[in-house]
Amino acid sequence: GKSMILNGHIDVVPEGDVNQWEHHPYSGEKIGNRIYGRGTTDMKGGNVALMLAMEAIIESNIELKGDIYFQSVIEEESGGAGTLATILRGYKADGVIIPEPTNMKFFPKQQGSMWFRLRVKGKAEH
Repeated sequence: GKSMILNGHIDVVPEGDVNQWEHHPYSGEKIGNRIYGRGTTDMKGGNVALMLAMEAIIESNIELKGDIYFQSVIEEESGGAGTLATILRGYKADGVIIPEPTNMKFFPKQQGSMWFRLRVKGKAEH
C-alpha cells in the first residue's frame, strides 16, 4: 500500500528586536479571531492540523492501505536539517504532506533551495 508522511517543523525565525513588536512574539495572545505569536502561522497551525488529521483517522477506525507517519522536525527555518535527519535515519514514504502556509495554494513538488547572502535593514519579520 501507499505510505504517507505528515511533516511539520516547530522552529521559528528569530524575533529580532522585541521592542518593535505590537504584541510580544511569544505571547500566544488571542485577540478576536486571531492568535499572535511566533510560529502561529508558520507552522504551529499546520502541525495542529496534522495532529487533528491523525486523530480523526485513528478515531474513524478505518483500515488504511499503508502507513502514516507524523514528523515534527526542527531546523526547517535554517536549512532543513530536521527533515534531512529523518530521511537519513530511514523514515521514508511514498508521499508527504507539509502544511506550510501558502495562501491556500497547493504545490505538488519541492522546487529546491538556493544559498546566498543578502543584507537588508529594517524590522525582522517572517
